[in-house]
Amino acid sequence: MTTKFKVRIIIMILLSSNIQAQTTNQLSSPYSFFGLGKINDIGVGKTNALGRSGISYSSESEINTLNPASFAKINLNSFLFDVGARAQQTELKSNRDQKDLKTFNFSNLAFAFALDNKSGIGFSIVPFSEANYYLYGIETPVEGSNESFFSNVSGNGGISNLKISYGRSLNKKLRVGLDINYYFGTINENEIVNLGTDFMNIDKKSFYRGIRPILGLQYDYNPKINFSAVLALPSYLKGTRDTEVSKIIDLSQYSIESSVDKDITGFKLPTEITLGFKFQPLKTLSLNVDYRKSFWSATGIEDNIGKFEDQDFIGFGAEYYTDRGMDNFWKKIRYRLGYNFDNGYLAVNGNKIENFLLTTGLGIPLNTKSQNFINISYAYGQRGVISNVLIKENYHFITLNLSFEDFWFVKKKYN
Repeated sequence: MTTKFKVRIIIMILLSSNIQAQTTNQLSSPYSFFGLGKINDIGVGKTNALGRSGISYSSESEINTLNPASFAKINLNSFLFDVGARAQQTELKSNRDQKDLKTFNFSNLAFAFALDNKSGIGFSIVPFSEANYYLYGIETPVEGSNESFFSNVSGNGGISNLKISYGRSLNKKLRVGLDINYYFGTINENEIVNLGTDFMNIDKKSFYRGIRPILGLQYDYNPKINFSAVLALPSYLKGTRDTEVSKIIDLSQYSIESSVDKDITGFKLPTEITLGFKFQPLKTLSLNVDYRKSFWSATGIEDNIGKFEDQDFIGFGAEYYTDRGMDNFWKKIRYRLGYNFDNGYLAVNGNKIENFLLTTGLGIPLNTKSQNFINISYAYGQRGVISNVLIKENYHFITLNLSFEDFWFVKKKYN
């Protein structure tokens, strides 16, 4: 193992150890109040510009974390690396108010390499969910009476996903893969309850962790057509909580209750099935479509305000380039378009929070001799509806990923 290789691995470990703190608090959405926060749909590399779809693409020259089977196509002696950042502008609209929010942060860190000419392995860390909200004037009925009390609730934090991916070719046409996902993170919540002239302050810090396996498959029907599938198995994230309850009287705070590391009801992740299709009518043009069904209703997650219901997602993508093999900068640029729609996994007062997204992007080569790219994408989306208790979000995303390919253990022809 060379010194250069050792330094590279050390840098990656340091980056991945810090990414948890850097990928939380990215969202400012009231809908992140539910569950573990809003589920993240930003991926690695080019799939962000393809409508967040593309389970049929291989990881031959760029990492594709949407399907572990893709890692079987990593070229022998090839090392792939992808690091990303994102910026978001969100416009929140309600019946009474409008607010603009801007955020920026890291989005992912991933690397992968071939084990032999039939298999490859990858490692990545991305935010799985993010919570950052402030809800004012929540009315809660008092049990056994017609009275209610009001409170203000704020929260932040998130869950990270550390993933190990393995893919193997069973023959020239069929590839299979396995993801082992480890979820971990903290959700902080503060609630201030109005008790007339006094107040009650409740601080909760909830910790979650758990493992989820995901299976993947890719099948090349012929050189132009590929069928793919991904099965995410159901999982349970265990939870513990630290709680501090205090009362505020005449601006003085008095502790009422305190608990540390208390077991709480965890969070269930549903079974998810994704089917993908890719068609390459030309050597320079590829078209793809993904459909995903998430069986959230089977988890039984709900509260007084909302509940989780089955979600349908469909995404389309198209990528065009003139000729990846030519030593010409302009002809190696990759042009991408995408679209997706999902009917939402969250229902609030009977209204499902639907979402749609339009995407576009470029893969800009760093030089003409390698497969190193700057992948940039722009997305415009809408989420939710304007009603008495719901808001509508119009948001803009810009993602920037640096995708590199290097080669190991290749002897130089000349000194």
